[in-house]
Amino acid sequence: MEFGHKDKKRVKVEDAFSNLDLSPYCAIFSAISKDAITNSHDKILYLLNRYIKIKHFDNVDVIATAVIQKLVDPDPETRTVALNLALALVNSPASRSDRLPFDRASLQQLALSFLNDDEGQVRVAALKALYHLHGTDTFCEPTNYDRISKLTRVDDVPDVRMQAMTLLWAMAHKYPAFDLEANAKRRNGSNYPVWTIENDAFMRFCEMAMDSEKEIRSRAMNFIGTFRYVKEAFILQTLNKQSITSFKRNAGQLDQQWALRSGKDVDYMDNNERLVEISACGAFIHGLEDQHPIVRNAAIDAMCELACRASNSTRFAAEAVTFLIDMFNDEDESVRQNAVSSLFKLARERRIIITIKDLDNVKLILQDTKSSVRQSALDMLGNVMVDSIQAFSNLHGMMQHHIQHREDDRVYVYRCLGKLGKSHALFVHVGNVVLTYNAMSVATSFINELPTYIIRHYPYYRDSFPESVPDFAFEGNSKAPSLNPMLDSSISQIQLFSQQVVEMLPSVLPLVTTPTPSLLESASKMLESLNCRIEHLNSLGVKSIMGSAQFSYHILSVYQIIIKAKKTLNLLTPSQPLRDCAFHIMSITYTLHVHFLGVPVQESPALQTLRLFAHALWVYASIASGVIAQNESDVDLKSKVEELVERARGLLHVCQGQETCTFVYSIASIQPDSVLRVSSLRNAILNAAVPHLMHLKLLRHTHATIDGSKLVGKYTLPHIYELAVTFNVYNMMDTGSIRIHVSIDNTRQSFKPSSTDFTITPFESTCTLHIPIKTPSTIIGPYNASIEIVNLFHVNHLLDASILNWGLDPNFGNSQNVIGGSTSNQGQAQNRYGRLCMHSSSVSYSIPNMPVQSNGNYES
Repeated sequence: MEFGHKDKKRVKVEDAFSNLDLSPYCAIFSAISKDAITNSHDKILYLLNRYIKIKHFDNVDVIATAVIQKLVDPDPETRTVALNLALALVNSPASRSDRLPFDRASLQQLALSFLNDDEGQVRVAALKALYHLHGTDTFCEPTNYDRISKLTRVDDVPDVRMQAMTLLWAMAHKYPAFDLEANAKRRNGSNYPVWTIENDAFMRFCEMAMDSEKEIRSRAMNFIGTFRYVKEAFILQTLNKQSITSFKRNAGQLDQQWALRSGKDVDYMDNNERLVEISACGAFIHGLEDQHPIVRNAAIDAMCELACRASNSTRFAAEAVTFLIDMFNDEDESVRQNAVSSLFKLARERRIIITIKDLDNVKLILQDTKSSVRQSALDMLGNVMVDSIQAFSNLHGMMQHHIQHREDDRVYVYRCLGKLGKSHALFVHVGNVVLTYNAMSVATSFINELPTYIIRHYPYYRDSFPESVPDFAFEGNSKAPSLNPMLDSSISQIQLFSQQVVEMLPSVLPLVTTPTPSLLESASKMLESLNCRIEHLNSLGVKSIMGSAQFSYHILSVYQIIIKAKKTLNLLTPSQPLRDCAFHIMSITYTLHVHFLGVPVQESPALQTLRLFAHALWVYASIASGVIAQNESDVDLKSKVEELVERARGLLHVCQGQETCTFVYSIASIQPDSVLRVSSLRNAILNAAVPHLMHLKLLRHTHATIDGSKLVGKYTLPHIYELAVTFNVYNMMDTGSIRIHVSIDNTRQSFKPSSTDFTITPFESTCTLHIPIKTPSTIIGPYNASIEIVNLFHVNHLLDASILNWGLDPNFGNSQNVIGGSTSNQGQAQNRYGRLCMHSSSVSYSIPNMPVQSNGNYES
């Protein structure tokens, strides 16, 4: 009230507030309109703005009319408050849109026009109004994105840049996949957004992280940490000051070639190749080196959030560890504490590995003068992994030294050691065994007091750690043989040849990614050549590399099937070949994981991505088949696509590599309700990159053999033929998943051997049992039976089991499947188990016709 320049005007306002009577508003606005002194207008409008938010009133149309007049007032403060008052009017619960001369949409357009105002405070008010309307479902359209983004770069008022950045963040999370280069997308025929609002906003905030104002730098860092699906290349760029010179897109260069031939100017900066702003490179490095602790803390928080939550942050998380550990040396206590806490949080979400070099900074943080920092560092160390036995030994020595000099940290040290023991059980065990071997080298007399595995494992430890394990002979025994005997130089040559084949594979994979027929043909020939080399290695019969060679053979096979699938899509052939490709890809991925001894228990993201590729092929084949078009509704078709999309979204947080993530993201972005879902799925499959499968050494191939000479049987009951079967299983630790499948006339019978039927020796199990086979009662023998040994295992997805069972038996689901002599219908594959035929485990056997009964006995 004290700002009113005339007593009469101040008295009117006081009466209005004291009597809670809204009729004086008309008089107030009439006085404002006639008053030549504009300095009081913004103050009275401000009071009305505050009062409208707490008091219901009826004269909204009169007030709104006066506000419209003040929106064009020459005084910037009056325009600012008038804009705020207009926003309060449309948001007031007592106002009705039909009584106001403007609604939310028109107010939004008005605020957009104020972005060109000469005064910074008016632009701030306009941006705040747009942000408030955006938060109340009057969304700012993505077509306005470039205009808002420009304010973050060129406006000289810090508050404008701050508010524009806040609105930009809201738009990026509302329209993350909106393509800013729609024309480029239509030109290259891709349905996958190549430059989305989310990617561009991320780069804008990286640029704002180097603003001249520390508050803006801090807020930009906070916004960077909220992104989840930014391209991996952009995320990694924040840790590298060297700029990305080009970001390639999948687009042809025919226009450029035509321009060169015709002598016209060529636009080398078109949408096919977009330069990433140099100022956005190394954003986190600049943030961690900032002179203000508030910015450094914000950078640490953003790095932790991106590493923990972003879908493409696997490599980023691994590289961010070193930067976070470097912050242990910061001069500010809050920054050191934040770095330790962030690394602790990251270690709980990701598998963090630190090296011997990182331990130098860890040693410094354990010497911090603040007990809270030291104790937080000890809790953090209990959740990390070290990369070598030497690093584990150094870390253990640091714990011993710390507990001697910091008595008050004793509980935290013990807790850290307990967690390190659980997470590094192998290192602890190896350390104890190495100690034992060194003691045995000077005192072999206590060998009888040691567990038998100590002697049995000596060749492995001696070959693996030659510098730590001495070479000696046990008492009364000759020197133990090596696991990897080098009989002559030819074995070394073979191993070198195998390694060269593996090293040639990465150069072939980029050709498989491109759906061009000529490149696919070239990749196919190169893979065929590599396959011939692998087959040659198998024919040599060198046991030390046979498992690894078989593993490589399966890897090359899955790549060749992917090429075949892409060729099939290009030719628009029937759906049956696509189903075959889906089955073979799915079966190979599970074969690589199940039928090799020495493969890590946790399945790699590359295998999961290949299964998603097989799933996509299966769905596309179902859509393209005439059966679906005639017998299934659009609802069934939609459910199949939704199931595929849901699986892809579940893989976004585990997929690795820019190429693999692009394929998974393209599947996850398909809209099941869209009429373009079929073409989107086809383009995603054609442009899918091939994940690189890691080559493993010292593998043993799991397989089985059936002794055909011991297959004998007889009829014991009508149409029950009891067959004696003997088979061997190699390199399999658990025989409980083994089944014997007998197929007669499109009917499969399955039998589970008992554990007592097996005679187990190291890496080999022999099984002898009698199985009662049911012969058809409507067909006269003899009956041709196919006998095979299969392995049941748990699958990741219900459709995986259906694909695997379909591939082993195309009639699966149309016939009765006999399990252990009883009949059950498994056509719907309700259990999530798949089955794979074990290598070299299938034989044929002719069951004779049932003889005539004689004295109650059946003879064959």
